Amino acid sequence: MTNISRRKFIKSIGLCTILTATGNIHDGLSFVPSHLNIQNEKQRPSSVPNGFTRPENTDRNLFICVGNPGFKISNALQTGIKAIGTFADESISIQQFSPNNNQINGFISEAQIIFLIGSMKDKDFWIARELILSHNIFLLYTIVIEDKNPLLSAHSFPVNEKEGCIFVSGKHYEQQAVLTIHSLFSMLMVPGLVCIDGNDIKSTVGGKSGFMVHTVSSYVDSFSAFKQTIWTYKTLIKSSSSLLLHIMYDEQIDCTMDDLTNISDKLHYGCSSDTEVLWACTDALELGVDFRASLFISVNEDFS
Repeated sequence: MTNISRRKFIKSIGLCTILTATGNIHDGLSFVPSHLNIQNEKQRPSSVPNGFTRPENTDRNLFICVGNPGFKISNALQTGIKAIGTFADESISIQQFSPNNNQINGFISEAQIIFLIGSMKDKDFWIARELILSHNIFLLYTIVIEDKNPLLSAHSFPVNEKEGCIFVSGKHYEQQAVLTIHSLFSMLMVPGLVCIDGNDIKSTVGGKSGFMVHTVSSYVDSFSAFKQTIWTYKTLIKSSSSLLLHIMYDEQIDCTMDDLTNISDKLHYGCSSDTEVLWACTDALELGVDFRASLFISVNEDFS
C-alpha cells in the first residue's frame, strides 16, 4: 500500500466515530464520543494541532471506529455490555472529516493505546491504519471484521510489530467485537486479583494476529465450560506461540485463587511448552453472568 499524507487521509476518510474511554474498579468502563468540531481552519505544522484539547481522564486511550460496522460497534460500546446480546438501541453522533479539520492527528498524537475497528473491505480502514502507525504510539489494537475466512486472513495479515490484530467473524460481529474490546481494555484499566501491565500485554500480542474466543457460564460450571473451550480450539491453541487469557467474575462472586489456577493450568496443559502464556483476572461490574473468560489465540508469528 502506498504512503498517504495526513491531509489526504482527512480528505478521503468518510464515516467514522471517535471514542475515548475510562475505566476503574468503581464505575467499570465508559466510552465517550469525541466530537471533531474545528472547521475551516488552516492546518498548522504542530505535533498537537491548534484547537485540539484532549478529553480529561481518558488515560490516552483512543477508539477509532471506521465505516458502518465501526459505527455499530461504537454504538454498542456506549450502551454498555452485560450478558451477550443485551445491547440497547441508542444513536450516537457520526463524525465527518472535512479537509480543514486537523483534530484527528491531535487525538492520535496524544494517545498511547489506540483501538482501530473496521472492515477489511473498507478502504478507509486501511487509510486510518496507515495514519495511526505513522505516529509514535505504544500499541495499536486492530479489530478487523472479516466476512469470509477470519482464520485465513489472520495468517496473511501484514501485522506491525507495535500492533496486535484480532479478527472477528462477520456473523454476529457487533457482539464479538464488543466482548473483545471490553476484555482487552479491562485488562489495562480495571485492577483485579491478578493484574498485568501494558508492557506485558504488548510483549504477548505485539506483532501477532489472531482471534479471541469467549466462554460464558455460571460460577459452578466455569471450569467445565472453559475446559470445553480448550477442547474446541485445541489444535490452534497447541500451535499458537502466544496466548492471552482474561478471566472475569461478576462483582458478586467470591472466586478463589484455586478457581483461577485451575483455569489457567488447564490452558497451560493444552498448549506447547514454548508457548508464551499471559493471564489476568479482573472484576467486571454488572457483567450479567457469573463468569466470562476471553482468550486471544495468535495464529501469525511474523510481522512486517
